[in-house]
Amino acid sequence: MKRWWDRRGRDEELEPQSPLEPESPSEPELPIDSLLVRPLTMARVAELIRAEGYSCEDDGEGEVRGIWNEVGFRFFLSPDDTWLGISTVWEAPDDFPVGMHSALQEASNDWNRQFLQPTAYPSTDEDKIVFFYSVFVDAGLSDQQFSQMLDRALDVNLQAHRTIASLLPPVL
Repeated sequence: MKRWWDRRGRDEELEPQSPLEPESPSEPELPIDSLLVRPLTMARVAELIRAEGYSCEDDGEGEVRGIWNEVGFRFFLSPDDTWLGISTVWEAPDDFPVGMHSALQEASNDWNRQFLQPTAYPSTDEDKIVFFYSVFVDAGLSDQQFSQMLDRALDVNLQAHRTIASLLPPVL
């Protein structure tokens, strides 16, 4: 009968691994430049979005806009450049009754109770909900941090667009 303590002293059967070797050779090494924390400007936001392989455009008014999965995204810095805001707008279906602002308010509140991000609130337009995601960027971001933040912002906003209709009351 084999027992666990019978393996004692048999480490020579294991392949030695140098601590300097990467644990996962399939992970690409990041260039040092992508790890440097630098101030975030809207020009850099556009550059980093494009570096991820996405298309976006500067709207000429200090914002960058792009479309992912047919959802329009708007990127902008707060007036003091300490926060990066990412917002999307969800429009109610055509068969949603006009004047149901309270239902949109309730759905937004339900969303905010169930999910940490993005924050939802009804638009001043009757049939829309705004989703807002913000990131503190006062100290700047590295390219790698921006990439991770972008993935998160896209994921949670697209999830919100897929989910919010289920929080609305059925259309009469």
